[in-house]
Amino acid sequence: MNNLLQPSKIGALRKTSIYIVDVMNKKEIVRYEGPDSKKIRSLLDDLFEWMKQTQGKLHPILISGIFHYEFVSIHPFADGNGRVTRLLTLLYLYQCGFGFRNILVPDSYYFADRHKYYSALSNAKKYVSQSKADLTAWLEYFVYGMHQAVSDISRKISVVSLPEHSHDVVTLSEEDYQLIEFITSVQKADIEVIENAIRMPKRTLQRKLQRLVQVGILARIGKGPATVYQLRKEK
Repeated sequence: MNNLLQPSKIGALRKTSIYIVDVMNKKEIVRYEGPDSKKIRSLLDDLFEWMKQTQGKLHPILISGIFHYEFVSIHPFADGNGRVTRLLTLLYLYQCGFGFRNILVPDSYYFADRHKYYSALSNAKKYVSQSKADLTAWLEYFVYGMHQAVSDISRKISVVSLPEHSHDVVTLSEEDYQLIEFITSVQKADIEVIENAIRMPKRTLQRKLQRLVQVGILARIGKGPATVYQLRKEK
């Protein structure tokens, strides 16, 4: 990953023009041109000042959506603008109490269809017009994506129940949730049935099942080849 950018461009605002280009029929077509590099600092200052002044007057999710749109439109860096924009958007939401214990990841929705994401962001070919565009369609898309991300969290939480006396914070991977949801859907299953359904190496599956039993999410019933797993039931 070293030497992907010149040292002078790392950790600094861009000092040159920037273009987003698509290649169609072997020809480069400019899809978007960012603002003049000399205006970046003042544009960012204005953006952050607007966020400060709007705090409490507009819902944080709407503020984060407008910030996301404006920051990525400014394109302040030579590279990595999308990643930085998404990180700052999440940081703002976390600071406003919408972090959901740092498990909120809207990217899973936005990047499920990258074309739709970029289409929602693209309102003009130049920053001057982009910054003055009607953001209704973008905000509808952005808010719906947040709703989907929160719904996904709710779905995952609904299938996980820890013992009442447990005060542990248990971190689960996407594969853990797949295991829990499958076992919940069939009520109980042996390791062979689970392995065929989840398509996971047996050694990895055994390790994950053992951990889910240890933290109190799953229960192991029986011994040896007759062992089955089910969601732990409250006593």
